[in-house]
Amino acid sequence: MTAASLSPGTAETVARIIWLSVASPRQAVRELLSVADGRRVCWVIVTLSVVIAAISTGIGDWFSLRDQSDASQFTFFSPGQAVAEAGAWTLFELVFGALSYPLTALLWMYVFGFRDKAWLVWGAVATTFGLSIVMDPMLEIASYHATRPDAMIAEWMVWTVYLIIALGLSSYYFVEALSIGPLKALLINSAVFAMILVGVVIAAVLLSLFFGIVILSGTEVPS
Repeated sequence: MTAASLSPGTAETVARIIWLSVASPRQAVRELLSVADGRRVCWVIVTLSVVIAAISTGIGDWFSLRDQSDASQFTFFSPGQAVAEAGAWTLFELVFGALSYPLTALLWMYVFGFRDKAWLVWGAVATTFGLSIVMDPMLEIASYHATRPDAMIAEWMVWTVYLIIALGLSSYYFVEALSIGPLKALLINSAVFAMILVGVVIAAVLLSLFFGIVILSGTEVPS
């Protein structure tokens, strides 16, 4: 689905919800849940978010690594291969973003007991992706400047501020959609994020072990 294929009404709705996800969080999810083609709007927002996050991640990594000679700064490739490294992270971001939408909704529904409010959960989660359309490129820009030698702020501080804002604003989507208290929404929202993060770390470790074993087995010299 491309932007050109969207009807003017859908495109306007998507743009408005993205804006409201920052300017008026509760109104953003309220409007998304009330539109006639809500599911279509959700998928448009999620698709835009995933693509924009992946592109901004790839560009940000390339800018950070293009002149980098420290091998520890590379995960998949080595110095001199900044384009390939950025491409790998772009692909990772695409996969992670595509999976995080259903995973987040399913955790809210089946782990935290909102199975009977499925559409409301899906709508609230989709609105968080609208927020990421605004915040993810800003995060990449801030992270790039935070890692420069002359910068006074550390990258972890940038990520901390990002998480506080993202978790705080997105919690209000669930407050509005599910009619729960702000504290409960924030706690569940944080728990869901932590569970997904732990899952990503475990998956990354398992993949690293698997590919490491494959590489080692391929380099064995027959006796």
